[in-house]
Amino acid sequence: MREISTTSGTRTTMSAASDSADFDGRLLAMAVRVLESEGEAPIADAAADARARRADGNFEQRLVIRARALAVATPLRAALDKLRTTLRLAVAFALLIAAAGGVATAHTALTADDPVNFPWALLALLGVHVLALLLWLAVLLFARGAVAPTSLGGMVAAVARRFTARTDETGPQAVMVRTAGAVMTRGGMGRWSLSAISHGLWLAFMAGAVAMTLLVLSTRQVSFTWQTTILSADSYVPATEAIAVLPRLAGFATPSREQIQAGRWTGQGTPPVADAEAWSGLLLGALVLYGAAPRLILLVLCWDLRARALARFRLDLGLPGFLRLRERLMPTVRHEGVVDPDEDGDEAEPVVIEAVPVARIDGPVAVLALELDVDTGWPPDVAGIDWLDLGAIDSRDDRERAWQLLRDSPHCLVLAAVSLLTTPDRGVGALLRQLHEASGAPLALVLADGDRLRRRHDEAAVAQRLEDWRMLGLRAGVAPEWSIEYDPAASDEAGMARLARLLGGEGA
Repeated sequence: MREISTTSGTRTTMSAASDSADFDGRLLAMAVRVLESEGEAPIADAAADARARRADGNFEQRLVIRARALAVATPLRAALDKLRTTLRLAVAFALLIAAAGGVATAHTALTADDPVNFPWALLALLGVHVLALLLWLAVLLFARGAVAPTSLGGMVAAVARRFTARTDETGPQAVMVRTAGAVMTRGGMGRWSLSAISHGLWLAFMAGAVAMTLLVLSTRQVSFTWQTTILSADSYVPATEAIAVLPRLAGFATPSREQIQAGRWTGQGTPPVADAEAWSGLLLGALVLYGAAPRLILLVLCWDLRARALARFRLDLGLPGFLRLRERLMPTVRHEGVVDPDEDGDEAEPVVIEAVPVARIDGPVAVLALELDVDTGWPPDVAGIDWLDLGAIDSRDDRERAWQLLRDSPHCLVLAAVSLLTTPDRGVGALLRQLHEASGAPLALVLADGDRLRRRHDEAAVAQRLEDWRMLGLRAGVAPEWSIEYDPAASDEAGMARLARLLGGEGA
């Protein structure tokens, strides 16, 4: 019998897509990544890994399926459910407080004085609301990242998160609270979710104010006037008429210009007899149209934008915690089982795909250093190899220079050296991909400073760091056999031999 190896595909089945393309699943995968990062190694669960591989989805879907299959998924989901329940209770309690605040404000504004100073009552009921709305718009336009933490919704969410965290201070539950809190309060999802809560609270405030205003106007005889010490009627009348435009169009009773002028009172003598019905209609119309209606519209809009942001949410697959799982969940080579069995029953050795080094190179090799001291014998002397030395890439100018040389100078390979003492991150991965695209040539990765890394960490940590860098290289377009370890700062004969074999130099 003969066993063959084939390259795995990334086709997405309907069952895999429906099983993992949801927000809760991605949130669970993110929490698992945090747990594994804190533990410095992926959770060992062969059954979960196998289930993810069998799903035959893309990498993100397999991460989600694996996370769901892990034993730790149960407490993580329980923590997420608890956080959501706490958040709902916090929002409900805040809505009650907001509505009570609107009731109290309206009662005070309409019963504290007799007659009621209309501009002062209107300012008490709408002034803070309008100011908060303008502030929200300004922050949204000019400082979008500050909307979530500085809004009323942000404060409510923070209270819910802290309460949940205090009951689950350690373990998976605390990790889920931190992860969900970070996702739900940042970016587009956080901006629109917490803005929706804020608008809902203000809508509750205005609903309470409108309800109390209706109650007071229905059970008491309220007289309205307007007063001023330094302003004239020429200032108040046009302003009041402007406020009355929308209420009048909406069908609310509003005072005429003559009624507005007649409503002035100097505070001495008998207050003028104003048309209470017209002034009451203007007050109610202003509360509904300038207070409740904008918040209702914004609440619906923000909720829709939140739903859109939730649908767009995806895992950041460039994070090292996910990269280290890529080869495990999406192996470049996998066994498809035994095919074409030998009729005689004898089993042959499985076919092994060997690493293929670069053929004997004609032309220079572009070489550069990332996060590496170039004064440590880099680039090395390899017989038969000419270098196009791009130097160390430490700044934007260095990157621009390297890209220009890669585009304009002939070369057959790009050899990037990185230090194992540094943690692989998305920035380095993005730079490697950009260099690869600019060069139009194969990309190889040299992992340096391994000797210094081994003096600082144990064998497991070193192995994990090597795996992280190789996974980052794989995403940048570096074939697995073209990531080699070589330490130019040490007497690394084995590493030099690997480099020579990779480059196909003399003596390789």
